[in-house]
Amino acid sequence: MQQKRLNLRSWLWLGTGLCLGLCVGLGMMIGTIVAYSSQSQSQSFQLPETLLQATASHGSDQFAIATGPVAPDVEGVFFLDYITGDLTCLVIYPRTGKFGAKYTVNVVADLGIEQGKTPKYVMVTGGADFRAQNTGNLRPGGCVVYVADANTGAFVAYGMPWNNAFANTGRPQGGTFSRLGTGKARELDLDN
Repeated sequence: MQQKRLNLRSWLWLGTGLCLGLCVGLGMMIGTIVAYSSQSQSQSFQLPETLLQATASHGSDQFAIATGPVAPDVEGVFFLDYITGDLTCLVIYPRTGKFGAKYTVNVVADLGIEQGKTPKYVMVTGGADFRAQNTGNLRPGGCVVYVADANTGAFVAYGMPWNNAFANTGRPQGGTFSRLGTGKARELDLDN
């Protein structure tokens, strides 16, 4: 009889253990489902994507280089030769992956640098959206390049025409920069 009692107790403990194990497993499964469901709800709220756009510039004692946005998804690279005063912009067309546009100007006259004087140039670029001046495919580019002479404080701003149709078909474009304005930073005297 004692043997039957031990077998009955063993089965009772075994059954109780199985029931507790099933309850713990069921609780874990419910917890996982609840956690997953609340996590997927919180992931449905997302902040809007922000695209970073940056320009860069660097210079040495004889040369400066900068980048700037010419059109959406199109960037120009600007070179300023301190010895000659020549400012050049080259643009790689996205469809061809090759340089397709070239703009140039000499900044010496626009900055009023006297012959025999050694200018100390500074150059940066900035974005611009000339909406009022859009005329068909030819419109002002989305970049302004600013050049200054640190010795005198004189500065000049340049823009350039841009033709999206030329860029899309790989046709070359370029010419001379357009002078947008000049002035003296030390006197805040603006000439247009």
